[in-house]
Amino acid sequence: MLSLAAAFSVPYTLANGMPLKQRSMIIFLTFCVIGTSLVFQGLSMPWLIRLLSIDGSNEEEREERRARRTVVEEAIRYLNRRSLIESFDPSVIHELLSGYERRLRDLPTEEIEQGKGFSRQQRDALLLKVVQVERESLLRLRNDGAISDDVARTIQRDLGLMESHIHTGTTQNALMQHF
Repeated sequence: MLSLAAAFSVPYTLANGMPLKQRSMIIFLTFCVIGTSLVFQGLSMPWLIRLLSIDGSNEEEREERRARRTVVEEAIRYLNRRSLIESFDPSVIHELLSGYERRLRDLPTEEIEQGKGFSRQQRDALLLKVVQVERESLLRLRNDGAISDDVARTIQRDLGLMESHIHTGTTQNALMQHF
């Protein structure tokens, strides 16, 4: 953009008063060079990133995400211990558990290791079944008159969005919006 500003600053006339006939050509060529370089860079960058195998995250970031997941899972296991449940008010434990479970859901799922008997396909299949259970429960509430049709439609729309996210493979975003 600085180049285009410089091209526009070229005077209309020379110092001797004669018109600068090539001014419009200078502006046009500058614009073409800027436009071509932006288009070329924009179209070639994804290809270049794939060619060079540049990953969006490095090993240290992956390690940090794994550590965060492990720490939160350990906190949940601690909160679920029977001795703790007997020592503290269950509502306090439930509140803390809810917070840690929410944090666990918000962590990226791509870092879960496949060696733990866990696959994304299994997760998505189970999540689809859970969405169906939610949908059935919602219909029961509506049919019993516990909620209005408008409320049922709003929640049904959210369930449909979540289901479409599952089908497109972006369950992490769907979970964060859903919960």
